[in-house]
Amino acid sequence: MHPDRVARICMAILRLHRDGGAVPAVDFPSWAMGIVGELVPHDLAIWEIGAGETLAGRWQTGMVGDFFVRSERGGKISEAGLDAVHFDGKGQESHLPGPRLGKQVLDPETGLVDVLHLCRIDPSFSVEERLAFEYLAPNLVEARRRNCLEAFGRKNPESCWCHAVCDSASIVHAIDECFLKLLRIEWPQWRGPVLPDPVLRIPDGGKFVGKHLVVEAFQESGGRFLRARERMPVDELSHREHEVARAYSSGRSYKEIGRYYGISPSTVSNHLTTIYRKLGICDKTELAMIFIRYD
Repeated sequence: MHPDRVARICMAILRLHRDGGAVPAVDFPSWAMGIVGELVPHDLAIWEIGAGETLAGRWQTGMVGDFFVRSERGGKISEAGLDAVHFDGKGQESHLPGPRLGKQVLDPETGLVDVLHLCRIDPSFSVEERLAFEYLAPNLVEARRRNCLEAFGRKNPESCWCHAVCDSASIVHAIDECFLKLLRIEWPQWRGPVLPDPVLRIPDGGKFVGKHLVVEAFQESGGRFLRARERMPVDELSHREHEVARAYSSGRSYKEIGRYYGISPSTVSNHLTTIYRKLGICDKTELAMIFIRYD
């Protein structure tokens, strides 16, 4: 491969990973395929994700209007490729005559498969274009997963939380490595990509507390966002103890906490004594550090 082309591929990969996190998730496939198109010009791009034969998502860019895409297996993820079909104006179908490129990228940790297709009418894809697509495809998938997680937002680098994004069918689209490890500790037989049943049942804004982990779930823009962490001593606090601990760690006085929750300052003091004992700490600074990580 010509050195100039290698340099352009490297620059494209850099852009995918450097800039992809700032692109809105709904726009990411078309943005990423635009970068691919600079190296491998195409008339139609299809990006599917799924598990086994189950189709979890599909994006198409290019050839809108007279052209549409259908899966050879209906609503299932395509294993043998996609048919690009053109209507000739009389309602008759004819296959798009151009060549295609296809690539499957399997995540061995979750079983999720990304399937990417490029089509163009003419000319055939060159050897260099095929090689470029081979290099770009796994980076496209990794950048997509990172984009999903960045859309959820990880604003506190000191936080103990790991993140995952799934769809309405609870198929995992992106997941932090630490989240995977926690799932495997709690459910050693779990292999994905559908989340364990106790996690599926978490209501919006609710949480699951297991033997080894805590998982919280949030619904937003058609997606389901999850965050998980190891079970901590703070999980042993009662609801009221948790409220008092958080308020005190944020700088409120005994009187302010008592007034807000309708309890006496001495009751606040008693709660804090119990909280310090359960958490194995001695002062407010240690309590504040726990909640920095907890948040």
